[in-house]
Amino acid sequence: MKYVVYDNGGRTFDRYTIVLESKKWSAVYTMGPNGIHPQGVCSYCGGKYDEDGRMQIAVAGKKLKRIPKVIRQAAEKLYKEIEADEEVL
Repeated sequence: MKYVVYDNGGRTFDRYTIVLESKKWSAVYTMGPNGIHPQGVCSYCGGKYDEDGRMQIAVAGKKLKRIPKVIRQAAEKLYKEIEADEEVL
């Protein structure tokens, strides 16, 4: 399971950018401080690379080494859901 989390320091409500990656796919989400809580923010932004293989995301914030528990749990849940969907295809 590979993912990276960036934090913009709370400048916006969707303060976290989560980049999920496997060998077959990539996905980028923005997320508020509540993770995937129904009253929070969790938006799919697309893949990490465009059709030509160039990185297409711009991340505003610093890469976190210590990820808040609720964000880590949300990222792991999203990763597992995407992996499960890939197995069906």
